[in-house]
Amino acid sequence: MFELLYNLGFNMNLIVSLLRRIDRKQDDLMATVTEAFSNRAGQANKAFGEISDEIQTLKDKIDQLTAQLQNRELTPEENSALEEVKTALQKLDDVVPDDLPTEPPAETEPETPAEG
Repeated sequence: MFELLYNLGFNMNLIVSLLRRIDRKQDDLMATVTEAFSNRAGQANKAFGEISDEIQTLKDKIDQLTAQLQNRELTPEENSALEEVKTALQKLDDVVPDDLPTEPPAETEPETPAEG
């Protein structure tokens, strides 16, 4: 009986030790993931900011060109081409998000199926 209790205590200590190691590894992993996300988010924000700036520059240039062409009668082909450029630019602008996340998504509890 003493040996059984001794082995049980030894095994419990081993399990507790393993759980503590797992917890430390999980903390290390979460820190690494958070750091990686922060780095990627910063790079993505910079890239999207540059893309947004270029899109705005293109919009401004198209507006300038449209203003210059206002006093001139455009052929149907020229008018169509100008509208196609405006539409394509608007589609590109719609694809680029205005705001990007700056933090990793919050952890959510897994859904449990409803009993019924």
